[in-house]
Parts: sequence; C-alpha cells; structure tokens
Amino acid sequence: MSRNFKNVIMIILIIVGIICIYFTTSKSVGNPPERPQNINDQKMIENGNDFRKDIGEVKGDSFENGIKKDYRNSKNEDFEREKKNIKIDKKYVIEFAVEALIISLIFSYLVISNFNEKGFKESFENIDKIIIYILITIISIGLIISVVNYFVTNRKEKDFKVPMENEQTEKTTFAKDIEEGNVIIEKNINLSDYTSNITIKDGGEYNLIGNFEYSVLINSKEKVILNLNNVNIKNELTATIANISTNELEINLVENSNNVLSDGGASEYDACIYSEGPLEISGTGNLEVYGNQVEGEGIATETNNITINGGKLYIQSKDDGINAGGDGGKITINNGTIFINASGDGIDSNKNLVINGGTIYTIGSPLGGDAGIDTDDGFDINGGLVIALGSDMLEAPNSTSKQNSLCVTLEKEIEKGTLITLINDNDEIIVSFNSEENFKTLIISSKELKSGKYYLYKNGKNTGKLENGIYYSGEYTKGEEITTKNSREFQI
Repeated sequence: MSRNFKNVIMIILIIVGIICIYFTTSKSVGNPPERPQNINDQKMIENGNDFRKDIGEVKGDSFENGIKKDYRNSKNEDFEREKKNIKIDKKYVIEFAVEALIISLIFSYLVISNFNEKGFKESFENIDKIIIYILITIISIGLIISVVNYFVTNRKEKDFKVPMENEQTEKTTFAKDIEEGNVIIEKNINLSDYTSNITIKDGGEYNLIGNFEYSVLINSKEKVILNLNNVNIKNELTATIANISTNELEINLVENSNNVLSDGGASEYDACIYSEGPLEISGTGNLEVYGNQVEGEGIATETNNITINGGKLYIQSKDDGINAGGDGGKITINNGTIFINASGDGIDSNKNLVINGGTIYTIGSPLGGDAGIDTDDGFDINGGLVIALGSDMLEAPNSTSKQNSLCVTLEKEIEKGTLITLINDNDEIIVSFNSEENFKTLIISSKELKSGKYYLYKNGKNTGKLENGIYYSGEYTKGEEITTKNSREFQI
C-alpha cells in the first residue's frame, strides 16, 4: 500500500471520527427547554381586591376571584436558568472520549511517522516518541472536546432566542379573514340571537343587550353610537368590538348597566375594544375590559384620538391598558372613574394626553420598562384625581398643566398590597390608596395639592370607604414614612 494512499485513508478516518464526536456531543446536550410562545407567557395570581364592592354588584362571574393580574414574564427565570446551564451529559463523556482517542492515535501516528515516511516500529522505537504521542493524545482529546462542545452549545443557545419587547408578535387572526357575518339594520340588537359576527354599516344609534361570543364590527361611513346595556361579549380569537372604518365610534354605557368585554387570541385587531377611527366612551354605567390577546391592549385606536367623558371603567390587559397607537392619537379624559391594571403601560399615547377631570388609578407592569402613564409628546393634568404607578419609568406632566402633581422615584420598591397615604404639613390626608402591584415610581395629582411640604407613608390604617383601590373620607393612623435618598419630605 503506497504512503500517499495510507495518508488519505487516515485523514478520512479522522474526518469520520470528528463527525461521530459531533453527533455524540449533540446528543449529549439534548434539546433546549421549551421556549415560551412570547414574552407575555404568564401565570395568574390573585390580587385580593374585589371591584364589585367599589362599583356595585356585577352580573356574571368576572369578579368571582377578585381582580386577577397577568404578569408579563419576559425573562422567564426557569427558562433562562436552563439555558445558561447547557452542558454535556457525563454519561456521554466516555463515548466521545474514546472517539477522540482513536482520532488522536491516528493523528499522532501520522505526525510521529512523518506522514508515513517511517514505519510503525521505527516511529515508536524510543521512549521520547512515546511521550510525544501521549502528550499529543491528551492535547488532541482536550481540544476536540472543547471545540465541539463550544459549537454545539452555541448552536443550541440560538434556539433559546426569546422575542425582544419591540418585536412584532406573529398574528394568528388576520383582518381579511374576519367575516362580517350578519349585516344589522335594526336599532335594537339582542346579541344572544346571533351565532356569528355582526356588522353595522349604517350610521346612527344602536341599543345592545345580551351575551355574545363573536365580534361586533362597525364599518360605517357615518358616526355610530353603541348603547351598551348589560352586554357580555367574550371572543377567543379577536376584538370584541372593532371599528374597522375611520369614522367615529361612540360607546355609551347605559346608566346602572354592567358590561363585560373579554377577547383572546392574537389578532390584527389587537385590543379588546379596537378602532381605526376616533373613539369616545361616555355614559354612567360600568364597563369591564379584559385585553387577553397576546400582547393585547384593553382599549386602543390606530392613529386616532380617544376621548373618555364618563363611565366606570375597569381595564386589565396583557399590554397597554389604553393606547392611541400608530402615528399617534390624542387621549383626552374629561370625566369618569378609570382603574387600569396593565402588563404594559397603563395609559400610552403615541401623541399626547390631557386629563381634565375624573378619577384615574393606572398601574404599569411591575417587571420594568413600563409606566402608569407614557406619552411621546407629553401630557397635561388640569383636573381630577390621578394616581399613576410604575416600575422604573417616570414621565412628569408638562409645566403647562393647571393642576399640581407630585412625581417621585422612590429609593426602594413598594410591595403590592401596601397601604400608601400622602399627607400635607398639617397631617391632612391628600389621598390614601392600596398599591395593587409592586411599584417604584409614583405620580399623584389632586386639586388638594397646593404649594408646600408633603409626606408619604406606607401601612398604618385607614377607616375610610374603599372605592377603586382608593380610600375616601377616612381617618389615617400613620405607618412608616417613605423617603428618598436625600429627603423625607416632598416639596411642591
């Protein structure tokens, strides 16, 4: 057998051996832990506050277990821990070590024999050559194991890629696939009579009652008013109410009515109440909104304004609670009672926000990167009572605001369930409320905030009436003082 032919055979054996080691190592690493479907894969936890006590008894079971909060689990600690601990299973070490030893034997012999210039006996005729062989064998095994393990582990870690917060979640329900269903012309609509989507194409005022498991679509060239009177809509695929025209939609909450809307899935209509035109909410009734879509919002428009003139709103969402998205829409709140518990921002405008009145308690995600209020062009508070809690983002109101605000980033995070009270220099209560989530940033705005010194307390006791997480007309027994790094008092 010629020297060159033997060299070719040995090189082929080395390549085959490396391939064997690669697949042995791949098998030893195994499959990565299952990746979360998206950054909002979540676990439900009980909150303990019963909203029924605040707005009156509601129909259905939406509050049976108290307010539930979905945590957006972008880090997924168990998943990250498994990813970082990728390593070769020990039971495979012997297998690929033997393979590496065989490769090193062939490689060492080629080197010592000067690629077959010398015979086998001549190559190992003295102890020096044997020592060289042993060293080369050890080094070869170490290098092969290290290199193969690095590339296999690196390849596997690519499988762990978790979507970043700014990545678009893949939609499973597209606008073009949502059927218009029954086209409605009558003004009084009992949703319980329908077993598919309904579409309103004519302008005017419509009265809605009943239970429904589909979507109410509005595609009108004129303004549409929907009077909700004890409506319960649950849609597992897309928005419950979707205005797919660019004309105005007004949702009026009939007095003494309790209305519950809950969506699901992952749709291009990515909010429980979705509108491509201007959206207005009015009336005195109650409205619960559960934005359960993947990265879904509670109430949202696409590049258009949102105006809230009244009603008692409870909003829970897997992303922003109220959002004027796209290229920006103005959010205006003139009146009403609004409670928002969001896994994104509480209120988010890609343009600006103006609060003229009402009672607003808004909470952004406690996991970081979100706030109670977040705008692109700033916001004004001219009236009302505003409490906005967040994790690490704090956007203060514009200096053009007509009402004073206290805006502070605390030294330590406040735990969920803590009683928080703001008092003035005369020990008078400005506001007292329960923290519905952990928070570190705080905005409080009230007509009672005048120029002077203020103090924050946690815990203690309040004897007042609890409504929407806020205490009214009570007496407060002081708890522990909350301070920043430099001060125990807050100056306005």
